[in-house]
Amino acid sequence: MLGAPSDGRDLKPGATAGSTDGRRSRAGRAPSNYGSNCSTAGNQWGCIAYTNARVANSTVSTSASISTQPVGGMPYVASGKLLIATKKEGEYNSWCSASLIGKGILVTAAHCVHDYGKGDSGFFKSFRFIPANNSTSNTGPYGSWDAQTVWIPTAYKNGTDTCSTTGIVCNNDVATVLLKKNSNNQYPSNVSQIGYYGYGWNGYGFVKEKGGGRKSSKRSAITQLGYPSGLDNGALMQRGDSYAKYTGSGQGKSPLNLIIGSQMNGGSSGGPWLVNFGTASSITGSSAGKVPNRNVVQATTSWGYTSNTIQIQGASTFAQNPQFPSSSYTEGGRNYGAGNIGALVKSVCGASGSNGQALGACF
Repeated sequence: MLGAPSDGRDLKPGATAGSTDGRRSRAGRAPSNYGSNCSTAGNQWGCIAYTNARVANSTVSTSASISTQPVGGMPYVASGKLLIATKKEGEYNSWCSASLIGKGILVTAAHCVHDYGKGDSGFFKSFRFIPANNSTSNTGPYGSWDAQTVWIPTAYKNGTDTCSTTGIVCNNDVATVLLKKNSNNQYPSNVSQIGYYGYGWNGYGFVKEKGGGRKSSKRSAITQLGYPSGLDNGALMQRGDSYAKYTGSGQGKSPLNLIIGSQMNGGSSGGPWLVNFGTASSITGSSAGKVPNRNVVQATTSWGYTSNTIQIQGASTFAQNPQFPSSSYTEGGRNYGAGNIGALVKSVCGASGSNGQALGACF
């Protein structure tokens, strides 16, 4: 469960680096650019097909600026780069990725804001969010926003989370962040073109697949966004598409995670995993499907392999688990959701937490 205000409410916000992202996902040279390239050595899951590409307009002339221009507008601009000062406030020496799930509310990985198990002293010093970042500067095409409040699960802060290895591949490597308004008294989604994603829990958008005599499993098509250091040196947003599947039970040393195929590495941590990504088409003669809500974040990138031949990444899924068993975290008649994500959003938006809803930062 979430702790008292010491869980980050009065802490100046921070995260792991693009160069040391997630311990198990330390950046190396970029993997070979093959959608199904992987190795079974040290990899219990085998190969998972994927595609990865820069999120930018295609180069249609000799101008280098065209190929580095980010796609404007939603749904991409709700994602961005999260700069982190791990040692001194305002001195950004690393980065992660993050996305908006409210007008001024981010979701990212807990290891991007805190050193696992270090308690109150484990929080990093400060953070800056840059939507749709397209350069190495500390400001972006839409501006930048500093963090005001950070919330992480107490189990992650105290080092008691369900993890396969201490601090790596855990049930609850998830964090929410309340941003400060900019100099124009705006949250990101008060700026033209910037919106925010929905968020889901307990497998929204996942379906059971059967075949080959194997036990049914839940899978979904996932779009991953982030700023990995091995692709364009972390300066430009990258997109990955893969199918995701569940692994683990959530109990003992078997955390409940999602895994996908991915070429991303250090710096991509905290980036969103979305179902139904993109702008909805006008539908004729068909239906929107069983779970039609678009641009729904289900998890954030948490870990990967240091070997560049095992192109798989994992995430702490937004779900009920032993640390967050409730199917509904509610306050004042509002349901913030189930499991870890419901508790975290309630803490940053609810009246008994940061009261981001009253500040106009939430929905």
